[in-house]
Amino acid sequence: MGDNIIFLIPIVTVLTIGMIVTFSPLAKVLAQRLSRSVGPGEEELLQITKEQSARLDAAEDQIESLQERLDFTEKLLQDRPASTAQLPSSSGSGPSQG
Repeated sequence: MGDNIIFLIPIVTVLTIGMIVTFSPLAKVLAQRLSRSVGPGEEELLQITKEQSARLDAAEDQIESLQERLDFTEKLLQDRPASTAQLPSSSGSGPSQG
C-alpha cells in the first residue's frame, strides 16, 4: 500500500496544478486571445490577400484556357495533310481568281 502512494503523489500533484492553471483567469484571457480570429489592423491585410488570391485564380484559369487552345491548334496543324502545309506564293503562280 505504501508503494502505491508514492506513485499517486506526483500524479495527483500534476492533475491539481493542471486544474488550477486551466481554470485560472490567466488561462481564460490566453484562450480568448488565441481564439480571436483577426485584429483590427489585420482586417485590411486579410481583404487584400483575398483579392490577390481571386486574381491569381482568374489568371490561372486564363493560362489553362490558353494552353488548351494552343494544344488544339498544334494538333490541327499536325493532322493537316502535307499538300496544304505550304502556303501559295504571292507571285501569281497559284490558281487564278476571276
